[in-house]
Amino acid sequence: MSKNSEPKKQTKVITIRIDQELNENLDRMKDRMGINKNSLIKNYLELSKYFLKRKSTIQSLNDRDLVVV
Repeated sequence: MSKNSEPKKQTKVITIRIDQELNENLDRMKDRMGINKNSLIKNYLELSKYFLKRKSTIQSLNDRDLVVV
C-alpha cells in the first residue's frame, strides 16, 4: 500500500500586493522568528480564526474576553 494514500487537503492560492514598507517589516519579523515568510503569513492568517483586527481595535470572534500577552 502506498504511503501517500492519505487524501491531500484542498488548498487555495492567494496572491496579494503589498507595499515596500510592509514587505520590509515581514522580512524583519521572519528573521526575528527564524521562519520563512510563507510560514509567517500563514501564522497570521491562522490567527484570523480567533480575532479580527479593525482599523484601531482588535475584536474577539467568540464574544469572550480577549487577552493579548
